[in-house]
Amino acid sequence: MITEHAPIFMVLLPLSAAFITPLVGLGSGRLRDYIPFLAFVGSLVCGLTMISQVLSGDVIVYALGNRSPPYGITLYVDALSLFAACVAAGMASFSALYAVPYMRKDPRRGKFYTLFCLQIAGISGVVLTGDMFNLYVFFEIMSVSTYALVSYHRKWDSAEAAFKLLTLGGVVSTFILFGVALLYAQYQTLNMVDLTSKIVMSSVDIVALAFFVVGFGFKAGIVPLHFWAADSYPAAPTPTGMLLAGTFKVAGVYLLARVLYVVFDAMDATSPMIATFGVITAFVGVMMALVQHDFKRLLSYHAVSQLGYIIAGIGLATPLGVSGGLFHLMNNAVYKGLLFLCAGAVFYRIGTWDLDRMGGLSKKMPFTTFCFFIGALAISGVPPFNGFVSKWMLYVGTYQKEYYFFTVVLILASVGTLSSFLKALDSAFLGQLKEEFREVKDVPFLMKVPMGILAVTCIIFGVYPRLPLTLVGKASSSLLGVPVDVGAYNLGLNLEYAYWSPVMISLVLLFLMAFVFLTLRTGKALAPESDKSDKKPDARDDVYICGEEDYYVNIGGSNLYYGIMAPLGRFYRYLKSEHSGLLQNYVFWVVFTLVVVIVYLWRVV
Repeated sequence: MITEHAPIFMVLLPLSAAFITPLVGLGSGRLRDYIPFLAFVGSLVCGLTMISQVLSGDVIVYALGNRSPPYGITLYVDALSLFAACVAAGMASFSALYAVPYMRKDPRRGKFYTLFCLQIAGISGVVLTGDMFNLYVFFEIMSVSTYALVSYHRKWDSAEAAFKLLTLGGVVSTFILFGVALLYAQYQTLNMVDLTSKIVMSSVDIVALAFFVVGFGFKAGIVPLHFWAADSYPAAPTPTGMLLAGTFKVAGVYLLARVLYVVFDAMDATSPMIATFGVITAFVGVMMALVQHDFKRLLSYHAVSQLGYIIAGIGLATPLGVSGGLFHLMNNAVYKGLLFLCAGAVFYRIGTWDLDRMGGLSKKMPFTTFCFFIGALAISGVPPFNGFVSKWMLYVGTYQKEYYFFTVVLILASVGTLSSFLKALDSAFLGQLKEEFREVKDVPFLMKVPMGILAVTCIIFGVYPRLPLTLVGKASSSLLGVPVDVGAYNLGLNLEYAYWSPVMISLVLLFLMAFVFLTLRTGKALAPESDKSDKKPDARDDVYICGEEDYYVNIGGSNLYYGIMAPLGRFYRYLKSEHSGLLQNYVFWVVFTLVVVIVYLWRVV
């Protein structure tokens, strides 16, 4: 029974929870807080029940109202859509569990949970629907709930971010609706499979495709359609910000891939453009992240940068590139979610996102520090964590495609990512503990559970990449229409068990143990304890700037790489001028991108 109706249950469970949550809250607020978590876990279980059937090569078509395609509403479950739906449901489950203690003191949290459930229902519907009109309907459910979540705190910055997102989102939603209308006007059908056999890439089809590329690219957050991201991610509550930065991109990337590869079958023609968008996004995102000293904005720009890797892989239009892009999509959801949860844990305890005001928290929050360290190495592409495998696949994929410059840029972006997270690690967790943080303690157990599981996942998917790559390979096959076996490519990695030799694994584990020990020891390098006898501490026990004992050495997050960034002043002044916050500038870039995409498609298709 459950297996037969699993596709619709993946959408109905979070959608029903959105309406059940406020009703249960009338009787028990504590019970109400767990309903979204149970709904998302149930949705994930429904997805897992379909994995064996999908891995065997079957495609599940669920027709609502017993109306056969191309008529009526259908849910279409192949390896790609199931992959995206399971990633979204899994990460939403972790986020919902984390939200229970994180949002407990918020008297308005019932509204948060309702919007949260609607957002996940929209994402699930987007990746599972089989027709373009219901894709637009679920897209709007996802978008409108996101606008409300961004403005949830009802502060000036959240209201401003939500207004920008609402305005820009309204523009691209209109683009998508126009695209749907153009297709229906020509072919009198909106079923994706039916459209695939009818689209002839006429001039009207080219305009419709351009509308979709810009609309879905905006939702994913590619440069130059990313301006909303840096404001929206920090403004939203942390459990939702985690999904916006990681899981939310699943929907945008899925829609781009589905439309380009399947509906329009235009990936060969659009490959150079999409790959270029990806590489530019990776570079611009990491360069903006390097100069941030707000913890959440730093993570937000890295979310933009990591999307660039994913889009670059999808744009390669090769089995290795697509597999690397999809695997990086999964990895990004895991380690980006982990990093946002760690940042939220810091804010939960000290009440600030400003890296310049932090320091020495490893002494008081060792578990959070360790999880953040794992997430930082994973996102930087350091072995033996999951980010290394997917990034390595993208390096090799761009090199084999003879996009050598792209390979170099992606590697440099990884170096910049590592540098940025070393800054964040040093500013927030290392160094001397500030006086006002002496009573800080680590987060509650329910917040530690999703952080710990995600940290372990970063290690397991890195050491044993064959586990997730089985589903990733099938998802790639459903896009490309050919069998994909990532292990058949000469990557220089052993994907069957581990790509490390036992000696290297031992050395890495020793390094991690040493880091944990030094982290705990560093936390003890505190400012001198107050002494009632007013006796001054020994000079050798403390470090001062200019001999003044009131100012302890603490390099803030805003100036750790000042010497490296200063020569790039002109470049950063230009980036700052484009990230001005002026809505008309952002609308200009949306329209400009649409024109560029239309001109490109007109020339190559």
